[in-house]
Amino acid sequence: MLTLVRTSLAPLAPLAVLVTTDEQDDADFLGAIDALGWYRVNHRALGTAAILDERYGDAAPWADAVVDQAILSLGAHFVGTSGSQVSLLTELRVAAWNGGETRLVERPS
Repeated sequence: MLTLVRTSLAPLAPLAVLVTTDEQDDADFLGAIDALGWYRVNHRALGTAAILDERYGDAAPWADAVVDQAILSLGAHFVGTSGSQVSLLTELRVAAWNGGETRLVERPS
């Protein structure tokens, strides 16, 4: 999937790529993102959970996703995962609000 995303973004280079994911433990996947020189929001390293727990209590488990959505909605372009409601919402926001190009790609099996 990362190769497909890189190919899709090639015509837009140079471009900073920001990745958000709920994956925290797949070292191969996260390492591949880092190897490409892409940025990723790492809520664990940033201590986002503690901040959100303190501020939002029981609603905190959803808050990091809201933070990601706010960040992604500011993007110039968007590549997301087909079948993901979060990706679909972000795709629509980026296209409508920012006039950005968007793509949804299939998750590898």
